[in-house]
Amino acid sequence: MEYAERKKALGGIGGKISGLKRRWRQSAIINFIQYLEMQEVYRFSQTLAQRLAFAFCGKTINSKVLVSNFKSHRDASNKFDVAGIVNELRNRYSDEFEEYWKSSEESLLYVVKEETERLKGLSDI
Repeated sequence: MEYAERKKALGGIGGKISGLKRRWRQSAIINFIQYLEMQEVYRFSQTLAQRLAFAFCGKTINSKVLVSNFKSHRDASNKFDVAGIVNELRNRYSDEFEEYWKSSEESLLYVVKEETERLKGLSDI
């Protein structure tokens, strides 16, 4: 395989792996927020879920994913002190999130390694 072809194939693999990582992390964040939702025994709004995701790990979540996982209330932020709720939940569950995130990242590293090897095998690199 020529250098240019190899470089192009590796770039394609890198793009697929980056997308896999992004989706994996997004899914992990959603799963943790859904866990919080069960612990708190009330349904979270999309606004609250988005703000919790950002408070815990500094990442935002795709709006389509939020729509499919959380209820939509346009006036949710007007009825409740969303910032207060986010701070309270972050303080209560920060240690639990750190453990969860660490184990999720370890799982991700394993999956990425396996997927990279699989894709390299398919491309004969």
